[in-house]
Amino acid sequence: MNSEYYLMKHFGNKIMPGAKMLETNGEYEDVLAFKNPDGTTIIVIANTTDTAQDIQLQLDTVSQPIIASIDPNSFNTLTIKP
Repeated sequence: MNSEYYLMKHFGNKIMPGAKMLETNGEYEDVLAFKNPDGTTIIVIANTTDTAQDIQLQLDTVSQPIIASIDPNSFNTLTIKP
């Protein structure tokens, strides 16, 4: 299996038909965010480095920042419930 397979698996399992892609900005560039029709926010994060990365995300819908530790050479999916 290649990395594209795993990336598509992350998209296909959590991002629903009709989801809207959200704008992201900040220092960490390998992140995509989507708002599903059911109100959940899905964040897909890639770490293409050989070291773990600690990242902080701030969503308009959540008052506190989300802090995640991302394993090296991995794709990660976060689900934020409304």
